[in-house]
Amino acid sequence: MFQLLAACGLPEEPVMAPPETDKATEKELQRIRRLPENRVCPNCLKEESLGFSAVCTTFKTFICHDCKSAHQSFSHRCKSIQMSVWTLEEVKALDDCNGGGNAAAVRKYLGKVTPKDRVKQGSTLELYKRFIQRAYVDQRWADDQPEVSVPEAPQALPAPSSPETVEEPRSRSRKGRHRKRREKAANLQSDSVQVAPDGLWQHDLRSAT
Repeated sequence: MFQLLAACGLPEEPVMAPPETDKATEKELQRIRRLPENRVCPNCLKEESLGFSAVCTTFKTFICHDCKSAHQSFSHRCKSIQMSVWTLEEVKALDDCNGGGNAAAVRKYLGKVTPKDRVKQGSTLELYKRFIQRAYVDQRWADDQPEVSVPEAPQALPAPSSPETVEEPRSRSRKGRHRKRREKAANLQSDSVQVAPDGLWQHDLRSAT
């Protein structure tokens, strides 16, 4: 084709290189892929020492080939580690701190699954699809009661003082002063009066002089 174009005197069309994942993104993808929790399929618990070659980007999980086929039956988007082009944003979404990875998926979608509920390795595709539907479509085993931090109750503010409560101590203070005055006057009166030997009341001679 290129020889024919050259013979006709036409310029050759440039060959476009296929897009590739940049080195920094590839390095981060391989790091997350090789984490211990991401080397165990969250669905069938199949282990892969070098990490899986497929990712379900819909649920941000690293999965085996059988689970990949089951996910694709429900139009869940899956990408290949080696064959697909990855952006740094897509790779960061697979990190556990961003809610991605197998451990986060197990906490969110498989928090209540029991061993007998899991699909067994080597099962038929229909059994894999049934498990994927229950786990991710129906969310039968999802942990729908996450921990919620209860805020501390605010401390009650003291009630504002009303005019009556402010006036009450004042009135008590005035009553106390009046009572002390009456007691003092009574004491003075008792000192100024004494009883005569004959039983008659008479004033103290000292007060008379």
